[in-house]
Amino acid sequence: MTHSTHTAPLTLPDGLCSADASVTNPDCARSREFMWVTPDGQITMQAPADEDTAREHTEPAGLLTEAQTTLTYDEGLDAHRTARIETDMRDVDSISSDAENARTALFSAELVVADRAEIWFGYGTTIGEVSPGKAREIAAAMRDFADRMEALCDVADGIAAADYETRD
Repeated sequence: MTHSTHTAPLTLPDGLCSADASVTNPDCARSREFMWVTPDGQITMQAPADEDTAREHTEPAGLLTEAQTTLTYDEGLDAHRTARIETDMRDVDSISSDAENARTALFSAELVVADRAEIWFGYGTTIGEVSPGKAREIAAAMRDFADRMEALCDVADGIAAADYETRD
């Protein structure tokens, strides 16, 4: 099995399993398959055997706030979660009003830990629960899509300049 070690550790609240606790606590032993904290305070996530996309991953400095790397308990959800990250760009749903779209990020994500660590990825008002490995696949697909969308905009600009008006 592969491990993904985050060098910018998440802060785990009391009661969430550490490497030491997983040895003596049966509940922690079960969650140890997915996440534990090493004695030096690093969080380690162990991917399921079928998840080949897990890899060594270091968080670039300054991209996440402390709240976005600190797990806090959400009583209503009965799980631990980080603060959400989201785009400044708001949703562009043509069925919703401008005011409704203004309340919703185009993309958002947060780490939620109940039985295992998952990324809750939001696109508009839709939210999908995915593994960290799948979230990395989504991020790679978004980067590829962004490049192709930019190229499509260039084509549209060329056509608009020749024959049509563009809409901002």
